[in-house]
Amino acid sequence: MNNTKKFKLLVAEDETICQMALKNFSKKLNVDIDIAGNGAIALDKAKSSDYDLVFMDMFMPELDGRKATEEIRKLQNGSKFIIIALSACN
Repeated sequence: MNNTKKFKLLVAEDETICQMALKNFSKKLNVDIDIAGNGAIALDKAKSSDYDLVFMDMFMPELDGRKATEEIRKLQNGSKFIIIALSACN
């Protein structure tokens, strides 16, 4: 029996195609992934779960990535997970 904890990833991304690509990539790596379509949803998810890593789009509706990251950092009581900023040009 394998008792290894599964790696948990939160992706804050408002573009559907990027969400799909990251979901497919995470399946290949056997990673648990949660998708948040904007920064406000990402903040809510961060309140209710411990993530090993967050991919944070910097330009999203509702709450941008910078502000969402600031708010998530306020929630963490010493146990900070890694947040990686993402951005793309159209």
